[in-house]
Amino acid sequence: MTTASPRNLTSKLAGLRDHRAALAVVLLCAVAVAPLLRTISPCTHDGGLHYHRVVALRHALSDGTVFSRYVPDLAFGYGYPFFNYREALSYYSALALYLTGMGLPVALNLVYVLSIVGSAIGAYLLARDLFGPTAGIVAGVAYAYAPYQFLDALLRGNAPESVALALVPFILWAFRRLALNGGRRYFVLSTVFLVALYLTHYISSLILTPVLIAYMIVLWWVYRRQGHWVAVGGALASALGLSALFLGPALLEQDYVQLHMSIVTRNNDFHFNFADLREILALPRPVDTSLVNPPYQVHLGLVAAILGAIGLVVGLVRWRDRERRATLVFLALLAVALVWMSTASSLWVWESLPLLPFVQFPWRFMGRAILPLALLGSAAFSEPLPASSGKRRLVVIVGAAAGSGVWIVSALPYTYPPLGYCPSKPYPMVSDVFAYEQQTGQVGVDPEGSYFPVWVKRRPVGPPLVAQYAA
Repeated sequence: MTTASPRNLTSKLAGLRDHRAALAVVLLCAVAVAPLLRTISPCTHDGGLHYHRVVALRHALSDGTVFSRYVPDLAFGYGYPFFNYREALSYYSALALYLTGMGLPVALNLVYVLSIVGSAIGAYLLARDLFGPTAGIVAGVAYAYAPYQFLDALLRGNAPESVALALVPFILWAFRRLALNGGRRYFVLSTVFLVALYLTHYISSLILTPVLIAYMIVLWWVYRRQGHWVAVGGALASALGLSALFLGPALLEQDYVQLHMSIVTRNNDFHFNFADLREILALPRPVDTSLVNPPYQVHLGLVAAILGAIGLVVGLVRWRDRERRATLVFLALLAVALVWMSTASSLWVWESLPLLPFVQFPWRFMGRAILPLALLGSAAFSEPLPASSGKRRLVVIVGAAAGSGVWIVSALPYTYPPLGYCPSKPYPMVSDVFAYEQQTGQVGVDPEGSYFPVWVKRRPVGPPLVAQYAA
């Protein structure tokens, strides 16, 4: 008869504790995802676009086309080079769920549900490695309940960006583990997560890549003599190489389409989409349903800013090791920089850097500030040292529960779809895509028609092959 060694027993107990904490994070997301657990989807700005693009993908698949840069059934059947310039992964995720037999509205809702829950799990993993499981729970809740998550899922209807928000903490977690531990497992995870981001939302990858490199520089400064930096460089190069098949045409073939149309309208021009601090730090407000065109508000949240500041101070006082202190300072500077990029004071940067105008909305940077603030807020609930008393541990746990509760309660006003719910067919056909294009005038299922070839002088106005498609 053999007995487990104390080290193995401790490792098993720690693993069990981590599993319980991760399960707690998932369960705490229940309120956040509740509005999406329906057979109909919230009425959103872009929900109809995603819905009909997936329908076109489904019809192309039934014809034997697994993937095509030129989606053959858009633009009334003339075809439209949507995936030559736009990311495909979130659409194929919805398509995969749709192919299981569930209705398309349910499949699209589930993409947002998985994105919010995935955001929580990713933030938990990253914060757990930095500050311990208790802090991880707080970070997961804070990231999942950020106002920007609900803005994407319940008002804008931006599925690619929602999936991208979930991928970001996984990327930082995997690259940190690769830098500190090395190994094939973390090399593969780092590469796969980063490739997934590049294939999900180009704008998010444009913002995250400099952040990731800066974070690796911080870790290099701390662990420069013992880190696995060749592996980190290899993972970055591998991700860029694997993504080049999709990123290359999007960058190199811009002159072949009418891409300027994506930034010519006031709505998509960055000059008119900056936020100010009053909007950024505003408290939740009730929606005035009497307004025909209610003002578009993007909030970071006063609670996030206050808890982030508290976490920064507590973390710097509590911890003395170089990595945690350097990470706290990095996260604080990153949050400030991202918020600053969303304000008009950064106008000169927007007008100077190439590609940045295609981000369109400076307030997108505010949405990226929620992760560093969630991590900072969790630092206030970092694990006490092993020699600490049980009373101190209890105080941390109670404080973490209270902190998570504050995040959830403060987010409740955002968990209601401002525009209600819009019923749609659970199993639509390609004829519904043509009807949508004709009724809305959004030929190619694209509001601006930015990806029509430059040689197109007249856009199609109706489906010439409607009888054949019907047959």
